Amino acid sequence: MSANAVSLVQEVEYLAAERARQAARGPEFVIFHLRIHDGSNKNEDGACVPSEEEIVSVMLRNGAKVCPLPLSPSCMVVFDVLASFRLARSAAQIASDAGDRISTHNPHFQVRSVKLFIRRIREQMQSAFDEVGLKLDTRNVLRSEQVDGRGVAYRLVAIRRWVHISKKRTSSERSFKTRAVRRTLVRS
Repeated sequence: MSANAVSLVQEVEYLAAERARQAARGPEFVIFHLRIHDGSNKNEDGACVPSEEEIVSVMLRNGAKVCPLPLSPSCMVVFDVLASFRLARSAAQIASDAGDRISTHNPHFQVRSVKLFIRRIREQMQSAFDEVGLKLDTRNVLRSEQVDGRGVAYRLVAIRRWVHISKKRTSSERSFKTRAVRRTLVRS
């Protein structure tokens, strides 16, 4: 075999291995938290503090391609809860954890609401997968697992990354969020 043919075979083998590795670990999601403070808080280390942060965006990243998941604020909270745990969580556990993370808009998360949010998250994931060219089934990424015959638990099988944006409170918070998310994605 010529050197070019060997090189081509190695490249094909590498791409096949990379595709298998991607399927095993799942897609990459980047979750943006915005922490707005008044400047008097001494905890400036960027740590995630429930009720002091707002989830502003969830992005799917596939190589150089980035696609936002257009989720409602409640769906973003549920997604953030799922991303925080490697083990499966029941709808009741998700509802409890989601309720603890909400500060300004405090809907009472119910089990049936969580199930609806899971369905909506899967729908938006599928749209994002299609947009970036990922051939993945959302049910393999956001899995429903039987738990001892008592019910269903949900687990996110993906690479998760959080980006924390900290800023002092101003009058133009909405435009700041958009600029900060774009700026962070460009740098990554």
